[in-house]
Amino acid sequence: MPLLIEVKSTWSDDHTYERNIAAAVATYKGDVAVMSFDPDCVAAFRDLVPTLPRGLIGERFDDKHHWSELSAPRRIAMRHLLTAAIARPNFIAYDIRALPALAPGIARDVFHLPLLTWTVRTEAEKANAQLFADAMIFEGIVP
Repeated sequence: MPLLIEVKSTWSDDHTYERNIAAAVATYKGDVAVMSFDPDCVAAFRDLVPTLPRGLIGERFDDKHHWSELSAPRRIAMRHLLTAAIARPNFIAYDIRALPALAPGIARDVFHLPLLTWTVRTEAEKANAQLFADAMIFEGIVP
């Protein structure tokens, strides 16, 4: 069974969490990829397990309460995938509610990074995903 693991971040320089995850998936027999909103977390996986596919998750980051630990400039950089320079991801996973958008389109069409979209729950979102993404993360619908 393939696994796509969203790694929640502590937004710190301590990468013990990433090391523990890397050790846990090292013996898994199936395909595994990790992804995170935190570009430093994604970069840590690049350093720990260079062959492990890793993705950078993006969205609009306009909910100041949900993203209160991040400064406005950091949220803007993350929205526009400027933090991909830090993360150097193998793919992008972007919120379906924010597509189409310039940054994920450039990542896909110019830099040839696969673009996943999340979380597709309706037929309308599915149609949008089919237009603007390579694959969808879905729930409650047939892909």
